[in-house]
Amino acid sequence: MQTTFSNRFQELLSFFKLDPPEVARLINLNRQTVVNLINIGNPQYSSIVAILKYFNNIDARWLLLGDGSMFMPDQSGVIIKESPVPYSAYEKEKLEKLWVAELTRLRELNYSLLNELSRLREVNNLLAAQLPKTGQ
Repeated sequence: MQTTFSNRFQELLSFFKLDPPEVARLINLNRQTVVNLINIGNPQYSSIVAILKYFNNIDARWLLLGDGSMFMPDQSGVIIKESPVPYSAYEKEKLEKLWVAELTRLRELNYSLLNELSRLREVNNLLAAQLPKTGQ
């Protein structure tokens, strides 16, 4: 069965669990354009470009013609099923806070490990100084 652009665009949105307002915001199209793409199809060139720029591993032939699979193969022939994950502003802020907290924790751990390494070197030097010298 041949699918329409509208069917394939809906499949794309469904795969990434996106609703029309979110897609409109992510790819910088107005909501009505996205709704029209879903209901009617018949995309304008600028809409196609916006979709393919954002979902950069979607196969254009699949989107436009229904040929092949949704995702482009990479150079090794493996199908890539990852695309830029569309995070909301809230999710981005939350992820950035988690990232900063984790980075801070790792820096503190690194500092602690360097201090412990320094302390162990001092102990090693003290023990080495207490060993009897041989070969004299």
